[in-house]
Amino acid sequence: MMEGGGGYLPYEWRDDARMRVLMSPMPHPNDTVATVARLTFWGACIHQWCRATVRPTFTSQECEAAFRRGTQTPRCLPDVLQHMFRQGELLPLSDVIRACELRGRESWGAWGARVFVRSPARYAWGLVKQAAGWGGISEGMMVDTLVLKEMCDRLLNTIHQHHHQSADPTSVAPQLFTLPQLYSLVGAAVAGGSADILRLLVGTVVCQGSATATEHRGTTFFKFIMPGDGSVPEITEMELAEFELTRAQSDVEGAVRRMTEEAGQLRQQAKGALQAGSRIQALSLLRRKKHLEKSLQMQLGALENISSCLQQLQHSRLNKQVLGAFRAGVEALRVAVGGESSPEGAANTLDELQQVLEECDDVTSLVARGVTGQGEGEEADLEAELNNLLGSDQRQLGVQDMRLPDVPKTNPLSSVTPPRHMKLPDVPETNPLSFVTPPRHSPPVRYGLPNPDLTPEQM
Repeated sequence: MMEGGGGYLPYEWRDDARMRVLMSPMPHPNDTVATVARLTFWGACIHQWCRATVRPTFTSQECEAAFRRGTQTPRCLPDVLQHMFRQGELLPLSDVIRACELRGRESWGAWGARVFVRSPARYAWGLVKQAAGWGGISEGMMVDTLVLKEMCDRLLNTIHQHHHQSADPTSVAPQLFTLPQLYSLVGAAVAGGSADILRLLVGTVVCQGSATATEHRGTTFFKFIMPGDGSVPEITEMELAEFELTRAQSDVEGAVRRMTEEAGQLRQQAKGALQAGSRIQALSLLRRKKHLEKSLQMQLGALENISSCLQQLQHSRLNKQVLGAFRAGVEALRVAVGGESSPEGAANTLDELQQVLEECDDVTSLVARGVTGQGEGEEADLEAELNNLLGSDQRQLGVQDMRLPDVPKTNPLSSVTPPRHMKLPDVPETNPLSFVTPPRHSPPVRYGLPNPDLTPEQM
């Protein structure tokens, strides 16, 4: 974690004893622990310094000044920079610019060969020259490749967010950009406000194949790859024409706005001159206003033509996308109905299915027939023996003498007649128990708690 000094100095920066060791010269190569500790510490400090300053490029003098501690400078810094060159973490700016200026795109394999093979070999030759006194590492500008890659990723993410927020829903094509447009869009956030760093970032992105560039009428246009794209999109003539028409439309709209304001000002000036008694000046101002209105009408006609042409281009681009989708659908249907899904293949499949079903019916019939292998004579003997067994069982149980009576044909109770004079007694009009008198001295029925003044006999 970093603190102080612009946000790139480590915590150890306040520890005098620790920093006295880290800022000393590089130890003997046999002392691998101390060597690795210095290389790791200062390498992380340099990367963090480039991130905090939003600058992937620096010189050795700038690096020494950034990590000066009072009157002390890191005496092991040249060895650290040499190690970072050998590891491919640093590259000369001239090599990066030369790669960005190459025609065509550089693949990741070619980039790795250039970074990890050619650049270290070139740097080894630089060490030989330095040992011979022909030059040193502090001659030119260096590029931190790790920070450069991080800034390029941030540039692409910013472009993707801008396209997602401002793109036309009817258009899926990435937007074209020029360097001034990119600077106004992402210059402050990505490149730290430096046009040179932005140019380096865009060139690196183009070199790595994440964008394409083309020059048209003295202006360089850039088109970035979008999420989901399988390859780098090409800049077509239709897109260049649409960009030119859009820029012309913006220019004409600005001219119309200025002419309208100027015509209003001339009218007010003519009115003021007429009130002041200067008739000739008022006529001159009105004459200028008349010419300006004619030019305004011409600009309005041109603006209408540009808008119509833009609309036609957008419709044609949409039609092209729709036709492309139709073409892809037709190819998919052709592949789907081809081969076994063709009419001939379907007929062959149905014939095979019918044959298999017939074979299944034959197998079912064979299984249902049985596998006992007994003849008709044997079946008759078995039936006779079974009947004899049943007859013997019936004789033993006396089943032959058992016979149930026949069911009667008429109701046996139909001849029974109920008595004619059967009559229930009448209901009495008075209560038959009303003549019974209760006992005279029966105690009253009490409910609740007993009375404490009564004796048990009274209760």
